[in-house]
This record gives sequence, C-alpha cells and structure tokens, in this order.
Amino acid sequence: MARAGTIDGDVRVIGEVIADSYELSDKVTRSSDIAQETLQIFPMPMSSFVVHDAPQTKLTGTANNDDLGLYGTTPGTDSMYMAAGDIGGAASTRYARCTFQMPQNYDDGETVQIRLSCAVTTTVCDTSCTVDVECWESDREAGVGADICATAATSMNALAFADKDFTITATNLVAGDIIDIRIAIAYSDAGDLGVMIPTIGAVELLCDTRG
Repeated sequence: MARAGTIDGDVRVIGEVIADSYELSDKVTRSSDIAQETLQIFPMPMSSFVVHDAPQTKLTGTANNDDLGLYGTTPGTDSMYMAAGDIGGAASTRYARCTFQMPQNYDDGETVQIRLSCAVTTTVCDTSCTVDVECWESDREAGVGADICATAATSMNALAFADKDFTITATNLVAGDIIDIRIAIAYSDAGDLGVMIPTIGAVELLCDTRG
C-alpha cells in the first residue's frame, strides 16, 4: 500500500485525477465549515400584512379603527407602504400583523432583528408618535410562547425616514421556525396643525446565516 503523503504548496493538474478508492475524513458541515454572514436582509412584503385580530382579512386601503392601512395605489410612482392615516388631533394605536418563516440558512440561535423604515409625513405630532414590534414563536400546536422582542417602543416622530431596529431574543429560534409579528403605531396629537401621517415604508428581517 502506498504511503500517505503531504504536499505543502500549490498543486496544478492538467488532465484527469483518478482515484481507485477514497474517503473524505472531514465532512463539510454548515455549522463548522461555512463562514457566518451577519445580519443578512430578508424583506417582508407589505402585501403580506393582515388585520391583527382578523388575520383572514388583508389590510384595507385606508387606515381605520385600530388597523393600519395599505397604501401605494399608483404603480410606477408609489411603492406599497403602511400608514396610520391622517391622525391630527387624535390619540390611539393602530396595528398590522404578519407571519414569517425563518430562512433555511439561518444560523440557529444567532442574531435576529426586525427593521422598520419610518417617518411622519408631512407634519410631526405635537405630543408623540412611536412604533413598536411584538414577536412570538409558533409552537406548532396552534399556540405561541412569550413575546421575544427585546426592544421597547421607539419614537418615529420625525419628517425624515429612519430605520428603527428591534432585537429579537433568538435563543430558541432555528431555521424554518414560524414567527408571528405585530407592528403597532401609537400616536398622540392635540393641535391638529397639519396633515400628519405616520408611515412605514419598509419592513425587513435581518439575521445571521450560513451558506
């Protein structure tokens, strides 16, 4: 039997390499051999959001009651976005909800965030406007666990769109898990001094992946 040898340096072969028998002593695995890619972005389509307490119903084209609306009616001009409508002189909270499947290349238990691009157009509230995320993991038995969003409601009361990141406690999350997400915009305005529309222009899930 030929002795095993070690080649220190580059090897260039012109032609075929034929092995009568071989064994791979080290198998390539996702967890140990593929480098982690941090916070890869997975957009969540606006059209996937539903009425938070009537999930069989899509968001309507106008915010109403305690529900956000789905806007963007002019193709080629507007992208789809969610908004609370013109809320000047009012105080309330409006919601939207969706489910999301963790990507198959998600690195189990590693970093997960939900990112919202938010602003209030065209006048800010004179008191406050905040956005919040709740997130639950499906238990596969028609139930969920506790809210795993670790970030509190944050202000979105500004004219310029800005990213708001919400950290998800991912200890028990694995690839393929279903998470149930509810977004809330809470607003309070007294003076009603102009058109003020709390708006979410993008929703994305960011997570660490391998492969």
